Amino acid sequence: MFKTVKTNLLRFASALFLLVAATGASTACWFHWYQPKVPEK
Repeated sequence: MFKTVKTNLLRFASALFLLVAATGASTACWFHWYQPKVPEK
């Protein structure tokens, strides 16, 4: 029982980490491509 919970928790943590990593990477890319187009005022 405890082993199953631990495995599910690890799986959830890894999935969450991948999601955060993917979101962070896409956000960084979006800012990287969008930044030069911002007019300086």
